[in-house]
Amino acid sequence: TTIGVDAFRSAIIHTSTLDLPESLTSIQGGAFREIGGGVQTIILHKNLTSMGNGVFYGVTSINVVYCLAATPPTIDNGAFQYVAENATLYVTSSALSAYQGADGWKGFKEIKAIEGNVPCSKPDIHFFEDNWLLNITCATPHATIYYNTDGSNPTTSSTKYTTPFFYT
Repeated sequence: TTIGVDAFRSAIIHTSTLDLPESLTSIQGGAFREIGGGVQTIILHKNLTSMGNGVFYGVTSINVVYCLAATPPTIDNGAFQYVAENATLYVTSSALSAYQGADGWKGFKEIKAIEGNVPCSKPDIHFFEDNWLLNITCATPHATIYYNTDGSNPTTSSTKYTTPFFYT
């Protein structure tokens, strides 16, 4: 799967975590250039192999990037321009040294091994009259997911998620 050139350029994306599809293999130039809305975390999955020029150019709200690919995807110049110098890149521990030496990736403020779980994506919500069907997913296989319905950040004392549920 590919996200095309300038697909979301200058769009307003209202989420703090942009969890891209696991099937994604390529992001073409400028796809998320100068997006607004406060995206702070990007999750790039293991099938990603390439990123074009200026993919996340100028998205200065980004402070964390997770890349789960075992081999650093090839990226063109400026894919993270005005982002990398202020953001931390998290990768699998087995791929840490490869990212630290890879062109386009080594410019991050810090490159660290993932410890614990990758953040979970926003819930998949389906509306049925007065009910919402919530399905919460996570990039970390077999992760334990906790949630709250009061808008606060979940902790291990929050409700443990086990299956999709209706919320009214």
